[in-house]
Amino acid sequence: MKKYAILCCCILLAACSANLVKEGSAELYHTEYPLELELDLPTKIAPKQVFSVRVLLIRNEVPINELEGVQLKVWKNEQPNRILESNLAYEKEGWYQTDLTLTEDGIYFLQVLASTDQSSILPTKRFIVGELSDEELNQLKQLEEKPDQESHHEHH
Repeated sequence: MKKYAILCCCILLAACSANLVKEGSAELYHTEYPLELELDLPTKIAPKQVFSVRVLLIRNEVPINELEGVQLKVWKNEQPNRILESNLAYEKEGWYQTDLTLTEDGIYFLQVLASTDQSSILPTKRFIVGELSDEELNQLKQLEEKPDQESHHEHH
């Protein structure tokens, strides 16, 4: 019976002490605002034709201006070791831009690398250049069945 009484007292004390949080204590903790990205790509991209890649970087709904070292990596689906790298130039109001030319039809991946002192992002986006062969259409179906490929794929 004593064990039961002690157990009840411990539970009661634990429950009461959890409610003793001082007002304003949440402000003592650091609130992190992650870096967010919006990608602007043309809907149709033809091989051997120049196209623009634009990226909007924001944190806490505020544009990140003049961030250095914003990079872009592009690779073809079946050639992951052949990576095209480019730096994105700052335009205005959080927008960064670069021009690219890809010479072959196919499925490509694009990854943006951006970092601030508080946050880093490496989102990857799949896109198509030109016309796809039957083999590439099958590859695309397989990629769509694996949604993790697009969101977690990393190349270094």
